[in-house]
Amino acid sequence: MVIALAAILFAAVFAPPAPGWSAAEVEREIVAAAHSYDVPAAPLIALARCESRLDPSAVGRLGELGVFQWLPTPPGGLWEYTPAGRAGLSPRDVTLDITMAAWSNAHGGDALMAEHWVTCWRTARGG
Repeated sequence: MVIALAAILFAAVFAPPAPGWSAAEVEREIVAAAHSYDVPAAPLIALARCESRLDPSAVGRLGELGVFQWLPTPPGGLWEYTPAGRAGLSPRDVTLDITMAAWSNAHGGDALMAEHWVTCWRTARGG
């Protein structure tokens, strides 16, 4: 019973993203979100390419989700510090995933984003 309830809750919180998001559509959404928060889009696009290859359905080895590979829960989960995370929403929502990355960048997350990009870049190159 408990396992079944946990599976239902997991499915509700981590519902798959809307199907059919192309890389070009993800990039356009990133540009729009960056514009709405008055932050540069290019670094966000570069990070998204490195984190998920612009794939909204990407799931990392540690459970990271979405375009920007948010860890949804502690320890180390940054999603919980975003307005969407505090509201209990999921990073599986593609628009929220992208919007919260732009929000984070606009609210002091640019240094953290740079750190994540360097880590992602090094990992992608085996170093």
